[in-house]
Amino acid sequence: MKKVILYLYIVLLILIGNARDFPYLPVYSGAGTAEVYKNSIFYIGGGSDWSGNNLFPYIYKLNGNTWTFFASIPDSNVWDVESVLIGDEIFLLGGWPEGAHLIRKFHIPSKKWTYLHSSPNTQSWGITVEYFAGNIYLFNS
Repeated sequence: MKKVILYLYIVLLILIGNARDFPYLPVYSGAGTAEVYKNSIFYIGGGSDWSGNNLFPYIYKLNGNTWTFFASIPDSNVWDVESVLIGDEIFLLGGWPEGAHLIRKFHIPSKKWTYLHSSPNTQSWGITVEYFAGNIYLFNS
């Protein structure tokens, strides 16, 4: 048992030693969402405070060690927006202040947006979405 604990401790030390700082986004944004696509992280939406005064309808891409502006979002319903990646597309659902029924689809290679039919979602924030077995599942209160 002591050998197992010692082994796990050594592995943990190695992992911590290999940790590195993550570069900051170009804006102070929280309550956004993120997806990983083709070895890049995409940070989507968010805002700088709880009041929604400073919303960021943008997508930033982390490719290596640098964040760059990637695309604009065509509406400002981006605080606490939720996302799902399916193939080459990111689906955005919800988002404060008025995104309760919105479903937007972003085709990453072409950077084109499409608004889809209205969602049965009744909340603009506080939702969770996930893709499973060909369906997007939306959870709200």
